[in-house]
Amino acid sequence: MSMDRDVYSGTLPTGIYCMELLLSHYVPVHVPLRMVALFHSEGGHMVLNDAAYNRVRQASTGNPWKEKIAALQKAGVSFELCSFTAYTNKWVNSDLLPGVKVDNDVLLRLITLTQDGYVQIHP
Repeated sequence: MSMDRDVYSGTLPTGIYCMELLLSHYVPVHVPLRMVALFHSEGGHMVLNDAAYNRVRQASTGNPWKEKIAALQKAGVSFELCSFTAYTNKWVNSDLLPGVKVDNDVLLRLITLTQDGYVQIHP
């Protein structure tokens, strides 16, 4: 999943909705599924912890997606943030939700995942 923006399907970001939908269709019938969610550009804020999310989004609610992201991680989805997105927004590792990895270059990561047989979905 190339998560470069927070486009919504109703009240849920489309990318998160797609991840949940794919898991709900394939896991029950035991189809092997590996999924990596790459957050970059305008979508990066979705993997911030409550304090950082509130600071960045000028909110007081905390990250509304943290429970869904935790459930997706528990289901085996890997969440990764582009280091350039983090750098330009002055985010550090302690600003991220637990388990979120940081990639050196999201474009290179997309290329290597494609070479490894992944298909890019860009919701």
